[in-house]
Amino acid sequence: MKRKRALDRFTAIRLIAGIAALLTFCLVKFYIDGEFRTWMEVLERLTKGAGITPEYILFFIPFGFVLLYLIRELLLLAGKWWRWFSWLPALGSITFAGVLAFITYSADILLYAKIPLYYLAMFTVEFISIKYLEQREDLNERYEEIKAREKKDKEHRKKANHFPGKDSPEFPLSLEGADRFSYFRNSARRNLLYCFCHIFYDRSDLRR
Repeated sequence: MKRKRALDRFTAIRLIAGIAALLTFCLVKFYIDGEFRTWMEVLERLTKGAGITPEYILFFIPFGFVLLYLIRELLLLAGKWWRWFSWLPALGSITFAGVLAFITYSADILLYAKIPLYYLAMFTVEFISIKYLEQREDLNERYEEIKAREKKDKEHRKKANHFPGKDSPEFPLSLEGADRFSYFRNSARRNLLYCFCHIFYDRSDLRR
């Protein structure tokens, strides 16, 4: 049950991150060819055969990540999961950190840094949140294992040290077990004594 709740939290965080990535891409404007343009305007220029300049990198990189996030959203809604998608936030953080560093040294930060900053912050928050939940679930599992082991050891010690009282229905059974043990022990002693005496007297007769 706890594991299912943890998976639901992971799914919720990933779905929210995917929606945020898509909304950011749809709402921000990209500075291309001297103007701020929406994503639809950029695609329209590309379909009309406009030349691709280095500025389009800031459009294609977010566009590629949004497509990956949409695929991930569909898989999550279908109840499926591809393991390598768990590295998508880390990959996005590294990519946009690199883009931001490139812009800082080669372009106008005020014009081009807004979109990489949005996605860098979003991917970083998602990555940290998922990692925090994973570590928390691991700690909870270890704590539950330790508690179960301690409970088992406590029950074992309690059972080993248990002796029923005089009025307990288990008391005659314990006495019966003790009597049986005493009976077998005394019988073994008598048999050994009989064998010893028999051998000793047989040897004494032979000497005579």
